[in-house]
Parts: sequence; C-alpha cells; structure tokens
Amino acid sequence: SLSSSLSRSPSSSLTHTHTHTHTHTHTHTHTQRELSGSPGGGVFGDQEKTGGREALDQVQGIPGNKQCCDCGEPGPDWASINLGITLCIVCSGIHRSLGVHFSKVRSLTLDSWEPELVRLMCELGNTAINRIYEARIDEITIKKPHPSSPRGDKESWIRSKFVEKKFIQKLPETGRNIPLRRSSARRNRANTQERPAGSRPPLKPKPNRATLPRLPGLNQSDLLQKNNTGIHKDGEDDEEEDLSGLHPGALLYRSAALQHFPVMADALAHGADVNWVNTVEESSTPLIQAVTANSLAACEFLLQNGANVNTADSNGRGPLHHATILGHTG
Repeated sequence: SLSSSLSRSPSSSLTHTHTHTHTHTHTHTHTQRELSGSPGGGVFGDQEKTGGREALDQVQGIPGNKQCCDCGEPGPDWASINLGITLCIVCSGIHRSLGVHFSKVRSLTLDSWEPELVRLMCELGNTAINRIYEARIDEITIKKPHPSSPRGDKESWIRSKFVEKKFIQKLPETGRNIPLRRSSARRNRANTQERPAGSRPPLKPKPNRATLPRLPGLNQSDLLQKNNTGIHKDGEDDEEEDLSGLHPGALLYRSAALQHFPVMADALAHGADVNWVNTVEESSTPLIQAVTANSLAACEFLLQNGANVNTADSNGRGPLHHATILGHTG
C-alpha cells in the first residue's frame, strides 16, 4: 500500500554498496540511496520483486529503450532509475561516476526490481527523456557519440547532457514565480503502455495560450495531456489545464498531481525543487500531491529524485498522514 510504502522510507537514508561482476570482466561498485532498506533506492521493499529477463523485457519494450540512451548501443541492460533511461555498460559506468545525485545506476539483469520501480521505468524511457535532455541536438556543434566512440567522447557528452544540461531548451525569463491555486482537474489514471500516443484526442486550447511561454522540450499536446487521459472535472464540461506558463517548481507540483511523468522529468531538468512548497495550497509539496493522486509510481519518481518523505504541509500533515486520511492504505 501507499501508506505502508511511505512509512518504510526513513528520513535518515541508508547507504548500500553493491559489487557486480559480469561477463565483460569488469567489476563495478556503486552506492545508491535507500529509502526503505531495499537495494537501489526502492521504496517498496516488501513487495514482490522482478528480476532477470522479466524486468529487462518490460523496460526494453518502452520506446527508445532497446538502444543506449546516450550512445545508441543495442541491447542496453543497465538503467538509471531516477532518470528513467536504459544504458550500455560503458555509459552506465560514466553515469555512476557522476554521483547518485545525478544518476542512480542499476542492472536490469543482476538486480531485483520492485514492481513500482519497473512501472516508473515504463512511464519514462529514452525517447521521452532525450526529448528533454537533447532538445537542442540539431542546434549544437557537439556530435552525439556512437557505440564505437571512445569512452572519453561518451563521458564528455554525458556530462554536458546531464550535469551541465547544455542541450535542454532554455526557459524564457517570465518571472512566473507564482503559487498555484487548487485545480479543478481530477486525477485520472489508465494504463499508459496499452494506448498508442497517436490515439489520444486533442484537448481544447486555452485562450491565453499564445501569451504563455512554451515549455521547452515538450510540445503543447504533452503539456495539456497526461500520459494516458484527458484532464476533466467530473460531471462538468472538460476543463483543461495549460501547464506551459508555470515555472519549474510549480510545474513539478502540478504534473505530480496529474501523474504526468515526462513533464515531471522536464521540470526537474529545468531546476525544479523536488520539495517545492505551494504556499497558497496549505504548503503542499509535489510528493503530497502524488500521494493525494494515489500514485505509487509518482511517489517513487519523486523519492528517487530526492523528495523528503517527512516534509509536512501547513496543517502538519506529511505524505504518510495524507495517505492514511485519504484511505490510500490498501
């Protein structure tokens, strides 16, 4: 359950070290933050885990995931769990060297995988993440590495891409550091893997769309739709919510409520504070919004990216309290 999962996430995170030896005769040791005592930072340690081919097949089935996110090597069997991407062995080693505050590396074949972590990986994927972190790839002079490129070229690319964020679209200077008021949007949920992207009906634009800054890396249909459903208010005419005018912290907050994972990732790429506080909505946070939406995967994503499970709202209620009072306990 959501509440029991959060309750197993201590504020004083443990540190766990794995040593993996694989067929390439390299031994990799990596440290990952643990939020529940399960290896690799998962928050659902008591749930049944997936390992071996099952996790690999599920994650590689997501668009773009059959090739390394950074160099295109076929058949990547490593992953960055906070970014939601698959990596070849060379690029995984480079990601590990960045530190877990940038990238948390796990093996798709050697590690066990909690179900919600697999679900999280399936909500993102290389295609979605590269649309954010390589949004300006056609404008830049640096050439993306190939599988046969020297390691130094791959490392330079990865650091430029994820640490310096050279290739993301720059946010316009809007000064829109404005708290959000409560949305009428309902948090609906469906299976994202079973519906092709082209099947989603377009949503009506808001009249002021042209005056709002465009969210870099994502098109307008991304901004106005969740991964799977339209946003509407029960019993009333459809009420769409244009997210494109929000600054990164507010964007993360709203997209967490809507369980829109690519927009959440885009907000973090543009510097959103994962613990951003909405002062006009009872000092709620993105994690509390994800709990309110009853989304284990959204909670997992935020926790993997540093959300504080103990941050309370203005009523003194933290994520666990919200899960309990909302009945999200089974």
